[in-house]
Amino acid sequence: MKFNLIVIMILAVLTGCAAAPSGEQFTALKKPSENKSLVYIYRPNVYYGKAITYPVLLNKEKIADIGNRGYFTLNLDPGVYNIRPDTASIDHDLEVKLDAGKTKFLELYTNEKFALCFCTTLQFREVSEKVALGELNDTREEIERVYISQ
Repeated sequence: MKFNLIVIMILAVLTGCAAAPSGEQFTALKKPSENKSLVYIYRPNVYYGKAITYPVLLNKEKIADIGNRGYFTLNLDPGVYNIRPDTASIDHDLEVKLDAGKTKFLELYTNEKFALCFCTTLQFREVSEKVALGELNDTREEIERVYISQ
């Protein structure tokens, strides 16, 4: 019995560590270039799915996997993009208009609906710089799990 408990605890710790981003702690915002749009994509610290990384799709193409308390940045051409997590639950696209020389902040939001159906959905939502800074301070940069070249 003790052995089983120890094994379960070790596996839980290892799983949680496996999902943690490996980059540096967030310290300050970058400046966008004048002809590109800078996008911060991040996942704040939440209990739901803490040990799981979620695929991130940009215009239906997988660009990254993001772990709990992870963030990454993209320098994209101005235009309209669709971003979404790719999970087994109901996911929703977020349409984002990007302007040259501007910065957008997109948070992976966990929408928990325990009261009626015990279901949870994940979706990106645009947040203000002030909200993003409060949450980004508790994140680390995703390095190995970003697949789009910049």
